[in-house]
Amino acid sequence: MHCFSNMPNMFSKMPNLFSQIQDSRLLRWKRAVIPKDAVSPLKFRLIETHDGSQHGSATGVYAGFELKDGTFLCQLIFGRSALSDPKQSVPRNELMSSVLGCHATYILRKVLEKRVFEVISVGDSRVSLCWEQNPNARFRQWVFTRVRQINSCLLYTSPSPRDLSTSRM
Repeated sequence: MHCFSNMPNMFSKMPNLFSQIQDSRLLRWKRAVIPKDAVSPLKFRLIETHDGSQHGSATGVYAGFELKDGTFLCQLIFGRSALSDPKQSVPRNELMSSVLGCHATYILRKVLEKRVFEVISVGDSRVSLCWEQNPNARFRQWVFTRVRQINSCLLYTSPSPRDLSTSRM
């Protein structure tokens, strides 16, 4: 008798999932390195991308180095994902991906603050963007808390007036 033979239908895909988790051990990524032909090897921009779906949310943060030929080389330096309750809506998962992205960007800005000259955040959700950009809207508690988290991270990442006077000279 096979151990998965008496499983309910909702768990029928579990053996395949366990197999995929085991196979993920074989994945390899190239390590992010400073390119030899970078204009300024100690200065780069952070590009944060995030997305949410029905089952979860994820973010990736890339370091973009300007090369001598005027192009940029971008390499992944940080990634994070989260699974969510399947009953949760896609816009909420999109908002959660924005939170993951803000936290990742905040951490990297704190650690690499003298090397980062620009931060770009990219997402594809109009709903979460409207939530984040509307300070007068009234939200339910879950959305309100995430919007506050995002806005507090953005306060740190936006340049202060003292930085504007000395940046890019």
